Amino acid sequence: SDRGLIGITLDPDFPNTPYVYLTYTTDIVPPNPNNSYSRIHRITRMTANGDVAITGSEVILIDDIPSDIDSHGGGALRFGPDHKLYVSTGDGASYYTATVLALRALDIDQLVGKILRVNPDGSAPPDNPFYAGPEGVRSKVWQSGLRNPFKASFRPGTGKLLINDVGWNGWEEVNQGPPGASFGWPCFEGTGPEDDYTRLFGSACASVTPTPPLAAFSHTSGAGAVTGGAFYEGSRYPPVYRDAYFLT
Repeated sequence: SDRGLIGITLDPDFPNTPYVYLTYTTDIVPPNPNNSYSRIHRITRMTANGDVAITGSEVILIDDIPSDIDSHGGGALRFGPDHKLYVSTGDGASYYTATVLALRALDIDQLVGKILRVNPDGSAPPDNPFYAGPEGVRSKVWQSGLRNPFKASFRPGTGKLLINDVGWNGWEEVNQGPPGASFGWPCFEGTGPEDDYTRLFGSACASVTPTPPLAAFSHTSGAGAVTGGAFYEGSRYPPVYRDAYFLT
């Protein structure tokens, strides 16, 4: 499914700073021997020599991100205008049925279901919303409550990150919010509560107040998985399309 290498970006000063950043799921021994899907997702940095990676140069920046199903790993790697690295992680939980593992997306002390914001060396910037030291998990959390934020894009000229979150039974979302925002998954999806999760985990969902999506697309209207997006910055399209966000 959507595992293996699912994200790549270059240092903003490449090739003067010859770093290549990767996000992928490992094939190491499963951390949960009772789950054949169980793996670890990680964020690493390699050093390039021209268009070739230097052997042995890989440095693990963020490790041990749970991946308990063959999907929902996230995958977006983007440097913001602040030269911080923004990383999307999926909830790592089943897409077959509602499961307690999806609730990790709401827990700021877990790496899954998040947008993480880190320095180029993987440490947490002190201006992150939940900062509690450079290496703490919550220190690296920028936003939470995401299901499978496969891709994300910055609006040119701003620090606004638009996140494409692949939905479950009902909705696809494009999310944008302030530092510390929770987009509510799995208790909320699209324009309201997610019925299966609120029925099974009502007490956990009761205190969740989500930032609503910037846009939501219902499966009943024919929407499929929202997997990519980009801003058009050219001049060949008519004015109505310039600086607009195109998504698939």
